[in-house]
Amino acid sequence: MPLGTVIVGGQSGKAYAWMDPNAPTPAKPPGPDLVLSDDPGLAPLAEAMRRVWGVDALLYQVDHPETANSDFADHAGTMRLLERGAPLKYGDTELETLERGEVRLASFDPAGGLESLEAIRLRRERDRRQDEAPNDDTMVSRAVFADGRLWLLTDDGRLTSLAEGETARRPEGPGEKLLDICSGRGGFLAVSGEWAQGSQWTLWRRRDGGWRRDRSIPREEDALVAMSCHDDEVVLLTTERLVEADRAGVRSVALAGGIRMPRVKAVVHETPDYLFVGLNSGEWGGGMVRIARRTGRAVTIERNATGELCDGPLNTGCDPVHGIATIPWKPNCVAAAVGLIHMLAHGRIVEICGTQVEQMFVQASERHRTAPRYLAEVASGRYGSVAFFGLAAVGDVVVAVGHDGLYRLDRTGGTSYRRWPRFTDVDGLLVSFELPDAVLLVTSVNGRAAVGWYAPLLVPR
Repeated sequence: MPLGTVIVGGQSGKAYAWMDPNAPTPAKPPGPDLVLSDDPGLAPLAEAMRRVWGVDALLYQVDHPETANSDFADHAGTMRLLERGAPLKYGDTELETLERGEVRLASFDPAGGLESLEAIRLRRERDRRQDEAPNDDTMVSRAVFADGRLWLLTDDGRLTSLAEGETARRPEGPGEKLLDICSGRGGFLAVSGEWAQGSQWTLWRRRDGGWRRDRSIPREEDALVAMSCHDDEVVLLTTERLVEADRAGVRSVALAGGIRMPRVKAVVHETPDYLFVGLNSGEWGGGMVRIARRTGRAVTIERNATGELCDGPLNTGCDPVHGIATIPWKPNCVAAAVGLIHMLAHGRIVEICGTQVEQMFVQASERHRTAPRYLAEVASGRYGSVAFFGLAAVGDVVVAVGHDGLYRLDRTGGTSYRRWPRFTDVDGLLVSFELPDAVLLVTSVNGRAAVGWYAPLLVPR
């Protein structure tokens, strides 16, 4: 679509124009926050955005009557700029797609008359307090794709499922509080009970649309950390044991050194010889533990390259680990996703070969890509870098889900990136089935231990 004359300007109301967006441009303010198009086809968008800006400015005045904010310091100048065209870029927001459709408007009268500014202010404060705590239905601690459906387990033990195209989640489960779920060649399984109470945990297997009690696992004064399925085998990792169950029976190996319970959740990745465990404790870090399956020996995998308090590439006290996958072109090595949003974001993808840890990939978040004072921190995956919340090996690439989109890493060291696909709100949960090899959803479970509540999850199909 031809853009015509493009105007770039800041809050001062000044404007700069040229005919070809790809041609050399005259000097302009650093970091322009507004890019406009005079394309007549975008006129409806121009009018709509003028109204949005006007409402935003008014609401800021309502919420901050005594405060001058630079974003709204030159409201009149910004409105003059918006009269010249439709915004293609505004701050951190960019126009990517445009759809046309019929919008039916209906007139209405405010019930009880117009609100005063003070009434609006009080109502907005009340709404903000209600929004401070995420909905428990969005506290998804584990998600699995099986039997053509997305299975979602919240951290309070409720299981629901969802298929592509459905508009509501379906309640599931054997009627007991569930602790974890997994899916392998042996089918879809769940474990019920209490994390650290009671005499046993119960394994359930889903078959022919129903749930069948598979077996019971006695407790030994330990707590359940996570469950994993691989081929026909089920693994229960506890704070003291590694319990493996298959058709031949149940085997239990005591952990040498034990493992601590994470504040949020754990992820488990199995290889023939080891169990790699990623721990997510939010702002308290988490890190990774490698457990020898035959002996139960547990080793913390970490490396602090500089010795500084929270430096990586893998720092137990500062780095939550959200996903682990075998690297397709290095089958004896695994990659791990590190990510935290706590005020600012930080994260990286690390490579673990044996006990050696190296930084595999790091990416500056968009707002820090041209800020010199952040470049050194970003390069080592400290604040200003993209936080990664999921990881999977898909064919011959590693797919990582960052807080800003999807990344694919290949054997050549090349990386490709794509923005988020479109998400759909299903019972308050944001879900996307648009990718052919994975389902994406947004969980708020990290809010249990960090300021940044919402994080994307990657669920391989």
